Amino acid sequence: MNTKKIFKLSKIALSISIAIPLSFFSLQLMASEDHYNKIIFPEIEIPSDCGSSIDTCKIYNGTGTLDTLYSSAGDSTRFYKIENSFGFYVDKKQASNGNIIIINAPGTLGGVIRGASSNGLGGVSFNDNRVFVDLNGQELKWTYSGNQPKIQDGGWISAAAASAGKQLKNNSVNIKNTIFSESGSIFGAYANSASSSDSTSSFTQSSITGNSVILDNVTMKSNNQGNPGHGSVVAGAYLFSPTNVWDTSAKSESIDLSNNSVYIRKGDLTLDSIAGAFVYTDADSGSFKSNNNLTFIDSSTVNTGDNAYNRLYSASAPNSQDNVLSIQNSTLNINTNKSSYAIRTVYAADRTAENNRLNISNTTINTLSENDVNAKSVDITGGFSSEISNNNQIMLDNSVLGRKVTSINGGISNGYDGRNQAVADNNLVVLNKTDMHDKLSVKGGYVYNVNPDTTQNVSASGNSIIVESSHLAGSIYGGVLGTPDKPGIGKAENNTITIGVDQSGSFNALWGGYGAAFDSTYKGNTLNLMSNVSTSSFGGFQHYNFYYSSNEQLKNPMLQINSGTATALVTSRDASENSTVTILTKGIDINGGTKFQLINNNSGFIDADTKKSLTEEDLKKIGQSSAPVLANFKSIATVEQYSPLKDYKLEISDGTLSAIIPGTPGTPGTPGTPGTPGTPGT
Repeated sequence: MNTKKIFKLSKIALSISIAIPLSFFSLQLMASEDHYNKIIFPEIEIPSDCGSSIDTCKIYNGTGTLDTLYSSAGDSTRFYKIENSFGFYVDKKQASNGNIIIINAPGTLGGVIRGASSNGLGGVSFNDNRVFVDLNGQELKWTYSGNQPKIQDGGWISAAAASAGKQLKNNSVNIKNTIFSESGSIFGAYANSASSSDSTSSFTQSSITGNSVILDNVTMKSNNQGNPGHGSVVAGAYLFSPTNVWDTSAKSESIDLSNNSVYIRKGDLTLDSIAGAFVYTDADSGSFKSNNNLTFIDSSTVNTGDNAYNRLYSASAPNSQDNVLSIQNSTLNINTNKSSYAIRTVYAADRTAENNRLNISNTTINTLSENDVNAKSVDITGGFSSEISNNNQIMLDNSVLGRKVTSINGGISNGYDGRNQAVADNNLVVLNKTDMHDKLSVKGGYVYNVNPDTTQNVSASGNSIIVESSHLAGSIYGGVLGTPDKPGIGKAENNTITIGVDQSGSFNALWGGYGAAFDSTYKGNTLNLMSNVSTSSFGGFQHYNFYYSSNEQLKNPMLQINSGTATALVTSRDASENSTVTILTKGIDINGGTKFQLINNNSGFIDADTKKSLTEEDLKKIGQSSAPVLANFKSIATVEQYSPLKDYKLEISDGTLSAIIPGTPGTPGTPGTPGTPGTPGT
């Protein structure tokens, strides 16, 4: 009778702080399951009968008496009956735990399904309630008459649905081999509010944790309401609001919305939103955390609606950490004719979004309104916060992006409402075998609303973007302050962009750091370039590292800049602030006179401070990075031997910055001395 639920997150090494001698490092992303946190899909065991649990178990075999249940909105004006329903409803009780609902035939069932439910402003505790549905391929038709259950009533199916949820723990909905005639909301646990001022059962602290929805081989058809999803949500836990709108004297002091999950496998679903933990609004909340939630979709097709619920995520609360959104072997058909769509691990955190993971592999994201110039867009984001969005990671592997997917962001801090800090640091984006298009913008860290009068700490630093085995297009920014038409003040430093081997294409923009002030948007920013590329806009780097593994790369500049403006390098400051150029080679013929064409810009090269064209003396002040720091990713990177060139001369001729090996042409040059390979992360 038990559900075998296993949520195993193998936290592989994804550190960006491991120092690896760059002279021996070549990133090779490999499509293997070791890229990602390993998630094991729970296998559902559907009970055949209630056994000895007569008082707490109900089974529906397609015949017999159905129930009349009530809304869980907590509003007397909506205290209405929902007929043709099945489940448990409690009135003026504080707890209902351990209930079991088993449904193995559709019969005339067409209302709501509840493991435990209530309607009243008093706080309740509903724990360990379970709903099991297995129709063996049959269709369940929603045959409600009169009152239609809405999200705020607890949805169509809930293991626990409370007007005021004081404690909702370890409730689960388990459905397999079932077809639903139209889209509807399914929740492991639902709470209209997380506080109450009721005289008999008031509370200010709420725990909604460990709840889940598991859908295995489930079809949810489009409804007949004119909107395919019709506001339908599948969530491990759903909280409408910390404070009930009909109980405004209640005050929420503490909410824990953690460890909730949604698992979907072999599904064909039409709905608007999927979330491990869904929050409609977090206004008027005190301490509110949503950690370790999971949304996992495997081998499924998801067709979205087009309304305000357009989002696919794992968590959303003022403080959201260590959440996971993982999509694999699936197809997403997204309609953005009216509303934009968000695929985010953390949809919106008022304060912090940290250490969250978004993995998309072997998946096609179709955007259905590509020919409509007025259609909205789709963003893919690791963590979104009003203040701090740090250490979030996105991995896109062997996937297809529709043209309305216009933004990929490791971490976003929107800086709204005059916040005193807006930080998006140390985020990571990896694209492997995932082609870019010309409308796509990839940002490691993004702070897009900077108010210098109120925001004291603004930073988009320490971010990393890696692109491997993909077609190159669109724009890449390591760290961004503000927007292109309104750049902001702050720091965008120590960002790293790595373009892997054997790739081609042209960027609209390629920036290490972007903002209003040059001095705070170039230091420590590193470009690791292993393929010949071109770009129409360029800047914000201090360190330039060029990797050569084929003599074909020598025929053209590694970086072609077509910006129409001169490229600024720093040559007149202290050595620690000057630009650096490092050349690394593997398996190519190097002779005296060999020329490495590094950067071509027909508009020339200038000193960043003096604005004068670079001279031969200026070029001598450009140093080398002997041991740049790169991320070392266990199981997605191998260390291969690149040797740094030590003896070469920089020159600028015909708009090209080149490195020339001294000696007579044809005489073998001297490559750098190999060092010791870095140690892979553990």
